[in-house]
Amino acid sequence: MWFHDHTLGMTRSNVYTSLAGNYMLCGGMTDLPSLLLPQGKYEIPLLIHDRAFNSDGSLFYPGDRAFFEGVAKKDLKIPFIPSHTATGGNSDVSPIWNPEFFSNVILVNGNSWPSLDIEKRRYRFRILNASDSRFMILKIASDAIARPATAAVPFWVVGGDGGFQTKPKQVDSLLIAPAERLDVVVDFTHVPNGSPLYLINEGPDEPYGGGVGGADYEYSDPYTTGQVMQLNVVPKTSVDSSVPPHLIPALLPTQNLGNPRNVRKVSVNEMESGTVFANYNTDTNGNLKDIIESVTGVPFGPTISMLGTLDSFGAPAPFPWMDPITENPGNGTTEIWEIYNFTEDAHPIHMHLVEFQVVNREPLLSDTIAPLLPATPQGLVRGPEAWELGSKDTLIAYPGEVTRVKARFDRPGLYVWHCHILSHEDNDMMRPMCVGNQADCPVPLASH
Repeated sequence: MWFHDHTLGMTRSNVYTSLAGNYMLCGGMTDLPSLLLPQGKYEIPLLIHDRAFNSDGSLFYPGDRAFFEGVAKKDLKIPFIPSHTATGGNSDVSPIWNPEFFSNVILVNGNSWPSLDIEKRRYRFRILNASDSRFMILKIASDAIARPATAAVPFWVVGGDGGFQTKPKQVDSLLIAPAERLDVVVDFTHVPNGSPLYLINEGPDEPYGGGVGGADYEYSDPYTTGQVMQLNVVPKTSVDSSVPPHLIPALLPTQNLGNPRNVRKVSVNEMESGTVFANYNTDTNGNLKDIIESVTGVPFGPTISMLGTLDSFGAPAPFPWMDPITENPGNGTTEIWEIYNFTEDAHPIHMHLVEFQVVNREPLLSDTIAPLLPATPQGLVRGPEAWELGSKDTLIAYPGEVTRVKARFDRPGLYVWHCHILSHEDNDMMRPMCVGNQADCPVPLASH
């Protein structure tokens, strides 16, 4: 698990200042025999996130929308809240909100691009992506710069957000979204002494939407955000009593969540301005030069992100944070949630105090831009990924797809579910959820 500040509307900035950390619980019926996996100094938490710094070493954080647009502040010539617009209405564009934020320095446990001596033996890494917006695709390579990199040693995934999965799975790379955790074993036994290895990131320096690096998106900068840490292989100093992961036939059985009583359809949405229209002007090289308000321009956006439901027609019905509760599972019930993503990007969807199981994902019928309405699954179902075979509390909902999870709601009370891109969560991509009788969830959200 992990913990972080959750101040309403300020989570992104407070987590950015490192009010977050790993939180591991050991022992009990859902743990494994201590000698099965590496332990002690060979079990290492890796809290990975990106940050940016000013020249004096202080943290840099963008304070205006021009940063996201990639233009100088003077060249973003549109009205912001509470100004009037050229169409005669009021602006609905925040002057400070950036839809996403990508920094240029990778930190591991608070250190930029650290180095770690690794003995010729097995290690267990507890990996957490604590970034605001950055999806990472981690790989251990012998070349820090080459892309795509060849994996020098594989990962054996043994668990994730909610603990151990059903059995170890071998993968060459790890896709990990903000707030996801992965529990992996890496065997360095046969790597020669003195070999330099690198934990690298082959994810993008921009919002992630799935696909393949080098084809569907550019790799992150291999000289900065494409590198995570260096691993220096040194001789073994003690006997490795852990079990090779390929010899572990099973970890923990799948938790029985019961039969679902309801299929709940929810939506992931991103909106453009309804009052601000603009022209995006480029120079002779095609580079964005400025953005100027124009009544004949295109809607400025995105301006806000929201979760919601599907209406009776199968169209998205987004709701802001303060609207009345729409997710009200009965206490002790099991539900299938179908998460329909109508945006252009992937979102890590997180439920508070609920662990769920990934059922499957399915593309929606779409044109070249967006899903067609009513939202209609294509029938090309694919099952959970190799690292999704256990209990989770956060998962990736891909654009233009429906993602299905099975969840049991057994803690009555008022909770939330939200996108864990923190810049989205803080700008309305979070909704209240009441488990049980709404009379036991007395907070009048809509009146505050």
